[in-house]
Amino acid sequence: IIRETLGDENLYMASTLKMRAIANLDRGDLKPAELDARRTVEILAKLFPGDNAFSAGALVTLGTILTKTGRTAEADDILRRAVAVYESATKRNPALLIPARLALATNLSSQGKQIEAETLVKDTLSFARTELGESNPMTQQLVNWNSSAGAKR
Repeated sequence: IIRETLGDENLYMASTLKMRAIANLDRGDLKPAELDARRTVEILAKLFPGDNAFSAGALVTLGTILTKTGRTAEADDILRRAVAVYESATKRNPALLIPARLALATNLSSQGKQIEAETLVKDTLSFARTELGESNPMTQQLVNWNSSAGAKR
């Protein structure tokens, strides 16, 4: 019914495709995950031109998938775009910004850019501690990432 009423390029379709991309990513089924993520980005670009909060979440999903497939240079550009959108928001939302920064740090680490990755995580950890507190699960995820990165050196 939604497709008949709104067509193939609407916010509901983009949301469904993004959720399906994440589900496929979680299962390790990367090819359909990438196709769904790219289609989500396309739809959102038509609905909301330019980089914006609507597209940034889809960019994080696509960048994460590309990192998993080893296409880290492409993922780097995409994840940096997403982080820039969230950074420029009037109210920097930790629930959006922290996962985007962590995805970028993971990608940087995959490229062997460990110092840049660790610096980004340390800055993000400071932001998380200030905005969310030490016991918040997102803060703890950053602490764990930082600890595991230090163990890799």
